Amino acid sequence: MKVVLGREKCLDVVKETVEHLKNFVIGSDEMRDCVEQLSETVKDLRILSLEVVEQVLRWRESLMAFHFQKQGLDSGV
Repeated sequence: MKVVLGREKCLDVVKETVEHLKNFVIGSDEMRDCVEQLSETVKDLRILSLEVVEQVLRWRESLMAFHFQKQGLDSGV
């Protein structure tokens, strides 16, 4: 759940940063800094998104294994 919350926080930061970009003069140092921060946040968002998917897959596999175990079958997982 921590990863999901972290991902949601990253999305909020992306939204806020995009809003801040509207206030800067094109090509200004402030705009470049803001774009650099946005780039780093998007990288973090990508990593967190992948982690969320991996955790969901692991959770799904554990549910399947539990189901098969409960049924007395070999899950093959």
